[in-house]
Amino acid sequence: MRHTPEFEDPDDNRITSLRLAGEAPWWTTDRTVPYGHVLYAAGRTGWSADAVVARLTALGFADIALPEGPLPERVTPDDALLSNAGGRTDYDLRWIDAGAPVPTELGYRLPEEVTYPEIRGSGAVSRAATAPVGR
Repeated sequence: MRHTPEFEDPDDNRITSLRLAGEAPWWTTDRTVPYGHVLYAAGRTGWSADAVVARLTALGFADIALPEGPLPERVTPDDALLSNAGGRTDYDLRWIDAGAPVPTELGYRLPEEVTYPEIRGSGAVSRAATAPVGR
């Protein structure tokens, strides 16, 4: 049986709950808290990721997976779910490792560039073009 934390602050119960529901199952201080959980807690509480890390640390969670560099100042729950290997759902929370590439929902990585083939037909011809994706 897992230990149930007895924090006076309901937010402490929320951020230590695996699904952020303030109820079991719970993170325990002997496990690594994934970066995705930090982001999701920030998104669900409205806190910054730094504030979530600071509070978890104060509660005795010493092993928190974090990427190199600064944490995002603002996170939405939808942003955080991008790092969920279980998809964009808050039911199947399986966080990818901090610093790992974020896959698309179908498991494919987006290419750096997209090449458009030459299109012929109905009198219109366009030349092959290469364009950066999302830039």
